[in-house]
Parts: sequence; structure tokens; C-alpha cells
Amino acid sequence: MKVLLFVCSGNCGRSPAAQYLAQEYADQQSHPIEVQSRGTNARDFATPDIQLVTAIPAAKSHLPTALDAEAIERADLILTMNRQHKQIVTTMVPSAVNKTYCLYEYAKGTAKAVIDPGDFGQEDYEDFLEEMKRLVELTLNKFTTT
Repeated sequence: MKVLLFVCSGNCGRSPAAQYLAQEYADQQSHPIEVQSRGTNARDFATPDIQLVTAIPAAKSHLPTALDAEAIERADLILTMNRQHKQIVTTMVPSAVNKTYCLYEYAKGTAKAVIDPGDFGQEDYEDFLEEMKRLVELTLNKFTTT
């Protein structure tokens, strides 16, 4: 089974959104993929963003988790929300350089970063999730054919 890891800062919003959307899509398509998420700066006692749990009720059980070398080494593909996250991953585990990409870089070949939706209202957050869903589907279609 392949392992896909999404990385953001706090593991409260962007990467768990990608994780839940990706796992749902993988399950619907019967792709044998385990999807995880981690944060480069996850804090003790943090909780998922309210917009996330409102839009994806299953995320209520999400526990923000710090990025560590074990998660990096276990993953077959690592997708970060921006270049800073990518740099942190490859600094922690230099051998991960060939399997670590920014999400937009991997899905669309661009250097665009995934903006933090923390200050979005719920309607704007729904737009964010639609874009995230498109990126996740592009990613999984590419990941499962390689």
C-alpha cells in the first residue's frame, strides 16, 4: 500500500483537509493508498479549524500531529502546502528530496502556494475546499499511475 503525506504548518487546516479529501477519493476509486497529514509547527492541545470540522465532520476526530522523520521516511509521496514546508521536510530527511513536492507543483506544475484559509468565512472556505478537491484528484490520478 502506498503512503501519501500532506504537510502544512499546524496540521489544523490545510493538510488535514487534503488528507480527508484524498482518503475519501482514494476509497471511492478503490486506490490502495494510506493518506496522512502532519504539521511542521503543530502545537500541543491544538484542535482542527472550525471551518474544517464544519465542512468535513469526520475531521472532528483529527488530532494535529507534528512532522517527524518516521512519517517522512514512511511516505512514498510528500506534498507540502508551500516551499517553506518542503524545505523543512528535506532538511529533516535529505533523502526525501525526490519524493517531496509542493501540492500545486505536483498537481499542476506551478509554484503557487496553498493559502491558509484560517481567516476565511465558511463560504470562502467552501471555495477553498473545492480547489483542494481538484488538486487532490489530480494528485491521486497521477500518483496511482506512477
